[in-house]
Amino acid sequence: MNRRIIMTIHAVIALFMIVLYVAPSHLTFLIWNLFLAVIPFDLSLVIKKVTARTMKISLTTIWVLFFPNSMYMITDFMHIYSLDGGSARFNYGMLVLGIFLGVLLGARSAEIIFESYFPKATTRSVLGFFGSLSLLSAYGMYLGRYARLNSWDIITNWNQVVSLIVKSFSLSSIEFVLIFAFVQMIILLTFRALRHLE
Repeated sequence: MNRRIIMTIHAVIALFMIVLYVAPSHLTFLIWNLFLAVIPFDLSLVIKKVTARTMKISLTTIWVLFFPNSMYMITDFMHIYSLDGGSARFNYGMLVLGIFLGVLLGARSAEIIFESYFPKATTRSVLGFFGSLSLLSAYGMYLGRYARLNSWDIITNWNQVVSLIVKSFSLSSIEFVLIFAFVQMIILLTFRALRHLE
């Protein structure tokens, strides 16, 4: 990816964060959420250039842990119900823009990782990779939204993570994971299809 394009993307995100910070809005949580969504995107750019297998796999493992943060932003639509008052339209616009930025960053990072491991794509590799990623990410979204776990908790608080994972299995969690895995799968496959239109 062109360095100028990468810098432009980060500049746009930084500008968006500044606007959220200085504007009369209660959506400042988007600053943190979008920051977390940038991490897997930047990691994917690094992974793409790494040739050492051990380092590549290690960084990809970290990427998998942080990837759900980008798709997690889909659940931020729940805050629509709290938008009211004179600045409701502005807040709605910022909320939608923030979510779209996060999801697009995630979709592009997934595409970069896929191409890094599967330079010659097949239908099986596409469905296998994006299907597995969507399921893992959806479960990560569930743990983040309802168990309030963060990506780094698996390192800093391993015992609690295991305990919450065991307790999280229920019909409602399975329903959530299946629904949002489907949503992500459609987003990722559509994004890939649009990028490869001739």
